[in-house]
Amino acid sequence: QPTPYAEMLGPPIQRACELVANSLNIDTTFEPLSATCTFHFYMTDIGAAVFLPKLLCTMAQRAPNAKAHVLRIPEYGEQAAMAAGDVDLAIGFFPDLRAGFYQQRLYVDDFVCLLRADHPGARHPHITVKQFAEMRHAVITTPGTGHAAVVQRAYTQHRLPIALTIPHFTAVPIIVSQSDYVVTVPRRLAQAFASFPGIKTIESPIKIPSFEIKQHWHERYHHDPANRWIRSLIAELLVQ
Repeated sequence: QPTPYAEMLGPPIQRACELVANSLNIDTTFEPLSATCTFHFYMTDIGAAVFLPKLLCTMAQRAPNAKAHVLRIPEYGEQAAMAAGDVDLAIGFFPDLRAGFYQQRLYVDDFVCLLRADHPGARHPHITVKQFAEMRHAVITTPGTGHAAVVQRAYTQHRLPIALTIPHFTAVPIIVSQSDYVVTVPRRLAQAFASFPGIKTIESPIKIPSFEIKQHWHERYHHDPANRWIRSLIAELLVQ
């Protein structure tokens, strides 16, 4: 059994060995046409609806035998999973992924509101804060991301009550089209829902800060050839 001192030495020696191994891979190339690897991603159902289809179509053309696996974002432990190599990239709004991670901004998004097309509030082209406060509001609280915190801070600042919290964005069109709830969501997600019958998009009368969508990767895999390839592909498709 290792002594306490040996156990203390283990992690820093492991990190040093990983740095050496990654350095040896700097000039290694990745051949997408013959690759059979699986890329693992953290992304919300926003990402799955907004940019995953474009990524999958391009991967099918350039790396036809590579596979993609989208994992559910855990409430805790996403940093450890990425450090261990269980996840290649986290794509979205992840304000907690800082120390030990690289990041690249892809685009900036903001928030709009979705409501039923025949909702009384949908009759007004520009609703007031007072009218907005009288509506029933729902907020999405997906674990591991910062969307809910941004919206909730804005609601708290304007003293707006939240009547419903739900964990997934994909339930939004059904809830909105069949109830009087108003849901504040990222603009690009609202655009993805535009073809859904019975819902309408309006601008929020309260100021909610915009946010940056980024791709994040752990420093251990900064020079990994496969990781570099998929990062460059995502940047090519999404950077604006």
